[in-house]
Amino acid sequence: MHLPHHHACRVLPDLHLARRLRLHRIDPPDCLARVGVGMSFDRNLLPEPIGFYENDGLVLTGRGKWRTTSCVFHGGSDSMRINTTTGAWRCMACDEKGGDVLAYRMAVTGEDFVTAARALDAWVNDGRPALYRPTTLSPRDALALLAQEANLVAVTAANIANGVPVTRSDLDRTLTSAGRINLVVREYAL
Repeated sequence: MHLPHHHACRVLPDLHLARRLRLHRIDPPDCLARVGVGMSFDRNLLPEPIGFYENDGLVLTGRGKWRTTSCVFHGGSDSMRINTTTGAWRCMACDEKGGDVLAYRMAVTGEDFVTAARALDAWVNDGRPALYRPTTLSPRDALALLAQEANLVAVTAANIANGVPVTRSDLDRTLTSAGRINLVVREYAL
């Protein structure tokens, strides 16, 4: 997701974390206003399960509602079961499971809900205001970001309290941390 540039934006220095959190710039006012407006998830637009799994390279064997296939999560040759009606899936060996093709795509690719739904053409512009605002970060990633940034702010505060000089770079990074913490707070505010 591209977030608009703003004079207070700073590029995240930890690119691995940036990719994982799908945040590349900090711009709380604009980025939150643009997320989810007039968009919604339509389950009826999810692909038909058999075609989806076969297009993903899985070979479904057996007859009936539940079919057998290989597990991409642990490499088992015949431990995954696929429900051909709902798209639900479960590996009997590693216990990975999900309720539909969307959950499968999210598990395989690591995409968040909105990204996976868009990739499956099930996230559509319905012309109405969104009933909820999807978040940029999952709750787990938000907590990880808060922990990392709060730790950095605490170290800077401890240095100041102990008379350790703070460089301009340290101060800038601390202000960036404060901006990220505020972004998460705004993202999850009711």
